[in-house]
Amino acid sequence: MTTGLLLDRVAIARACRAHGVSRLRIFGSATTDRFDPERSDVDILVEFTPDSLHPFEDYFGLRNILAHGYTTIDDALSGVPHRSGCLS
Repeated sequence: MTTGLLLDRVAIARACRAHGVSRLRIFGSATTDRFDPERSDVDILVEFTPDSLHPFEDYFGLRNILAHGYTTIDDALSGVPHRSGCLS
């Protein structure tokens, strides 16, 4: 077992800027020494900027980038801006 999740913060920040993310938070076991890369998933909460012109492309683009770098990314992205409110 490792002592937490190792992150490439520069790559994550670049992906967030490219896909209109205003805030990204990681929570759960990935933030503790209980994280096990063999069994644990990575819980993420994402807020996108409200002025996004392509919210679905932003959501799936970010998800694809994160999933390629971290195969245990949990599908917990939420707060996707949408004309009628938010999707989760």
